[in-house]
Amino acid sequence: MALTTPDGSSKSVVSPESNRHFMMDSGGPDSYFPSSVVEEMVVMLEPYGLVKGHKQGSYMAPCGIVDQPGGLDLRFLGGRGDASGPSYRIHFRDLFDDKEKPEQKVDTKIGACQFLRSVYVVTNLDERTVGLAQAVDRASELTDIQEIKASDDFGGCNSA
Repeated sequence: MALTTPDGSSKSVVSPESNRHFMMDSGGPDSYFPSSVVEEMVVMLEPYGLVKGHKQGSYMAPCGIVDQPGGLDLRFLGGRGDASGPSYRIHFRDLFDDKEKPEQKVDTKIGACQFLRSVYVVTNLDERTVGLAQAVDRASELTDIQEIKASDDFGGCNSA
């Protein structure tokens, strides 16, 4: 997991050795990251106007940040833990809560990204596979779907 700032610089917000399991919850609008990840994101985004909000754990960002290039880059392990798995970007417009109004000094949520706005997810329960493809605004071409096969890291998922 890395953050790419509007100026194009990118830095990992999670050490490469610490593979983390990620739960995609299509029923909830928010994504919750470990505090160490959020703290690193805050440090990287402070030069772009991100400041602590009034509530603990909340932040305010200038509205213009949602139109900036960059975002949160997620790399998934391939089948059987292959580190060269697919990666996807959650753009700033989906990383911050767009229902809030930062220009009115209302707290915005960092990590309010909606993963499923940024990535197409196809599941095949019979084959126990998940396919992912980067969502593209106004796409004019088909996007290849990259398969992530079942992994022993998830407990071996035995068929019933």
